[in-house]
Amino acid sequence: MLSSNNAGLWFRLIIFMLLSAVLALFIGQSFIAQSEQKRLVSYAQEVLAQGVAVAQESQDTMHRILLLGNVPCSDADLRELRLLSFYALNLRDVGRIENDRLICSAGWGRLNPPIALLPPDLTTPTGTQLWTAMERLVDPRITADIASSGGVATITASVAFRRYSQPPQGYSATLINKNLDHPYQTFGSLTLPRKEDLSRLKNGWLTLGTRHFFTCSNSFDICVLAQFEDAGVIYRPWYVIAGIILMGAALGGSFTLCYSLYREKRRSLPCQLERALKNDQLRAHYQPLVSLTTRSLIGVEALARWRNGAGEEISPEVFVRIAEENDMIDELTRAITRCAIREMRPYLTQPSSFTLSINLAVSDIISPDYHRFLQRECERNGVMRERVILELTERSTASPQVLEVALQSLQQQGHKIALDDFGTGYSNLDYLSRFSFNLVKIDKIFVGAIGTDSVNAAFTDVLFSLVQKLDASIVVEGVETQEQAAYVARHCPNAIVQGWYFGRPSSIDQFVAPEQYRCPPIEENRRADV
Repeated sequence: MLSSNNAGLWFRLIIFMLLSAVLALFIGQSFIAQSEQKRLVSYAQEVLAQGVAVAQESQDTMHRILLLGNVPCSDADLRELRLLSFYALNLRDVGRIENDRLICSAGWGRLNPPIALLPPDLTTPTGTQLWTAMERLVDPRITADIASSGGVATITASVAFRRYSQPPQGYSATLINKNLDHPYQTFGSLTLPRKEDLSRLKNGWLTLGTRHFFTCSNSFDICVLAQFEDAGVIYRPWYVIAGIILMGAALGGSFTLCYSLYREKRRSLPCQLERALKNDQLRAHYQPLVSLTTRSLIGVEALARWRNGAGEEISPEVFVRIAEENDMIDELTRAITRCAIREMRPYLTQPSSFTLSINLAVSDIISPDYHRFLQRECERNGVMRERVILELTERSTASPQVLEVALQSLQQQGHKIALDDFGTGYSNLDYLSRFSFNLVKIDKIFVGAIGTDSVNAAFTDVLFSLVQKLDASIVVEGVETQEQAAYVARHCPNAIVQGWYFGRPSSIDQFVAPEQYRCPPIEENRRADV
């Protein structure tokens, strides 16, 4: 039987997979609609361009004939008509009209008797008369489109629109006037809408079924109405639809699983941390503090470590933030304080100057309860208070007045106060001028810049010169190479150093006693200076 958590996960997984599949269909429809509309617009504009080209050639030809000034249907006139007809791209024949009769043409010569024309199907605003698909012209087998102006007629060639007579599958179009009452040419199967219905034609991204596009020429009374049937994702092949659905469901399912796992882990970590604090499962690791003057181990800094119930090492950056967000930071600080003083008791009670440094949150620094707790732990373990150093991060934002009173109280009790992460926080020199510190710890970002071209590297020399003028011991964090150690030794020879080069944090079981500690070499090979 599934647990309630697993049942909830499966329910969310199914719901999100369904929603993602639907969303994928909508996204797919959006892309398909854009593609369909782009192709439809291209097709419509191509048809319109051909219609305009035919109209333009017909108009130019009629204008040139009128400029000839020949006697209509004379031998000279017919020669010119035949020449123009020969070079025309979209015209089959040109001729003369008189009294609504075609009296001659380039192809048929003088017509006797003349051919009577029916009333024109359309007269344009410029006076051009148009006949669409006029039958029995000269020969009963001929059907043609005719345009006439000023007694000159042009007959459109049958090949002018041949390439559009069989439109691509699903496409159709019609060339029509702007009033939508006279179609010039129709390609495919298309039902003409009423003019008042034109604005309601569907072209949106959600259009399913039939998609339309309508546009007009700026120079002629010619418009094109194009349509594409079977528009939309639901008309795609089944395997395309199935692929979209499966891809959406897979992405939705993957996201749901990843998010659920992340949320479960995030939600469970605070509970695990709370249990670990109650069961005293957090441990302290200790990083050596080495004096450059004596090259000896003179103290350690206690660092919180936690391995959860699954055996995973949780980063301090993670569980400290969780403790802060869930009001467990005070309890966390007390747990590490208690553990560190207890485990370091053999070294803190020896007749030496060995010290233990503990990082404190501001809430603990200013808390009278923590002050009393720290006093009890020192007394219980027989540790003198001056052997316990309390580190305050410079990124603290507590009220300066409250913080100053708390720091003075701890110093009066015998504790030394260290300013941690100097150079990276909010206040910098303001902290040094306002408060009295026994130690100043230079942040590791400056040491890490040694030997590089970064801005921090240039600032490091200035920082070392500044802190040596202070009435406080200097601790340099993050020393990880011999080059960095040598640099610190040259610029701040009385400093205390801390970093992986001098020793990684270790549990109490692996801790090397001060008398057994061996300082690694510090001075670099100086052959280059000889």
